Amino acid sequence: MGNEDAGTLINKGNDFYKTKNYEEAIKCYEKAELLEPSRASTLDRNKAMAFHDWGNVLYILAGNRKDKEYSFNSAFEKYDNAARLYKTDTDKAFVFYDWGNALYILAKNNDDESLFKEAFDKYDKVTHGSDSNSDLVADAFANWGDALYYLAKTKKDNVLFREAINKYKKAVKEDEPASLVVSWGDALYDLAKIEQNKNLFEEAFEKYDKITQINDDYSYAFIKQGIVLTYLAEIKQDENLYEKATKSFIDARKSILNIFVHLDEKDEELIIKTKVLYPLLNTDTEDGNFFNETIKNISQELDKYKEIYIRSIFIISRLRINREYEKSVAHYTKKTIAQKLLFKESRFRLNAIGNSNDTTEGKTLLDYLFKNKPSEEKKSDTEYRAFAGCFTFQHDSLNQFRLYGKDQNQEGTGLSLIFHENFFSKESKMATEKREIKPEELSIEDIIDDKDEYKKYTLFRCIYIDPKEQQVETLGQKEITKKKQKKYKKYIDDVFDIVNERMEKLRDLISQNSNLDRNVIEQLLINLRYLTKHIAFKEEQECRIIRICNINEGKIDFDDEKMYIKYEPDILYEPDVSYKPKVISRIEKVYFGPKATNIETFQDRLKINKLDGKIDCEKSTNPLA
Repeated sequence: MGNEDAGTLINKGNDFYKTKNYEEAIKCYEKAELLEPSRASTLDRNKAMAFHDWGNVLYILAGNRKDKEYSFNSAFEKYDNAARLYKTDTDKAFVFYDWGNALYILAKNNDDESLFKEAFDKYDKVTHGSDSNSDLVADAFANWGDALYYLAKTKKDNVLFREAINKYKKAVKEDEPASLVVSWGDALYDLAKIEQNKNLFEEAFEKYDKITQINDDYSYAFIKQGIVLTYLAEIKQDENLYEKATKSFIDARKSILNIFVHLDEKDEELIIKTKVLYPLLNTDTEDGNFFNETIKNISQELDKYKEIYIRSIFIISRLRINREYEKSVAHYTKKTIAQKLLFKESRFRLNAIGNSNDTTEGKTLLDYLFKNKPSEEKKSDTEYRAFAGCFTFQHDSLNQFRLYGKDQNQEGTGLSLIFHENFFSKESKMATEKREIKPEELSIEDIIDDKDEYKKYTLFRCIYIDPKEQQVETLGQKEITKKKQKKYKKYIDDVFDIVNERMEKLRDLISQNSNLDRNVIEQLLINLRYLTKHIAFKEEQECRIIRICNINEGKIDFDDEKMYIKYEPDILYEPDVSYKPKVISRIEKVYFGPKATNIETFQDRLKINKLDGKIDCEKSTNPLA
């Protein structure tokens, strides 16, 4: 940077900050501070701005858990310097606003109530120190409301819910963001459920309705509107409101699975009791015919089949991989296949479930639900088949290297490909679900973020059952080794409790209706059956993308008499925007098995294809004789 003075370095740093080149911005700020020691009497507003932006850079990097060298406390120090150096309350308010946001994020990460209180203090300073900037004050109240709402949900505290609602009221401004109105509606809805308060339900409905009137593509608002209307219909015993609730769910243009993701266990029981989702049963299918095709020969007890199907969907909705905690998963394969995937010579495959090394595939759930009663082994007269792409939370596992990816049947010669979360859908999609999207339907956000998003499938964790003991034992999950992962453990424990309870309810429902056609039930449960594994395989900690296809659909391929379908999203893709890297890889790391050979050649090929630096390579140190 030559002999530039502090002012020039600060301006450069600010420019780097605006273009999101954070590392270079930090270098400029650090050098500027060395050239001009921190003395309040000699520092001008430009220096204060630099400290403020420096704090923002550190806050952003600290929030990215890969950047372990940066800390929130370093950001707070910079904010403190900026607040001391600014002369006006309005300037200080902008610092307190960002400082409050950073404290809120750290408070959530650490489950630290004292940090929440510090965040509230910063937001309070904004609202009392920036009368000239009404938008900033409104934004501070909105974020304050969000922080209170998060804490209220964690503590199940009615007082905090009401405080959050009060802050949302004060956040109203002329250009009211939809996110504020929806959060306000959520807080009203949660409190209404706790208190079973008709007036609060009606207020929540008004918030969601306001959004749906403005934006008829806001799916979440339609979903929440539907469930609020269902509660009101129950309270008022109003048939018209039940119909309106169903219409809201239909207007959301989402599958039942995607609807359930946004609802809790109490909502589920209400949904099943009122049957408001029954008209949506065929939104979860590839061709709109799965449910009707499966029950085509059934004339009695149709509602029981519908309930069984919907309860299975609710269980699946709780198995979706959590992007907050589970950023990547491994796929073990042969080196030759890995090369084809990485260098665009082949696409990732979902293989027919019948090719699995687990002879209990698809049967374990049935043994559990039907209490080990043997099936009549009738051949299904439907034409749907299951295909799976299998992954694991075990990135570098000796057992997995022994079993998979073997070259010439030699253990430990395969590779573990670590797939980033962007290989899978952000949304929850049933294995039978598909909606063809035309290119012109893609939003600018889809194109900027990832134009392949609509082609992706959802990744779900597997359930492990002990059929002999007739119980759910565990779920596919990461190994927990650090104290900081206690939030993840609590999350997994909560999911397990819900799944276990719902599996028992499903089993009881089937047991109480023994007159139902077992073969029809087995087919209806095809989405859940292949997410359920025998306890003997629990060490694999598996998760899967599943596809249920009609064999007449035309997308099924054959290789050595094995059926498979191709996964359409590319392993490597080129964004349509200039500020992202020219090539992005959905594989972020490769572990070579303990006995893998020609590693240098593999790495050279990565360099030739300009993938070095994008994909890390590491040899497994697991001992294998």
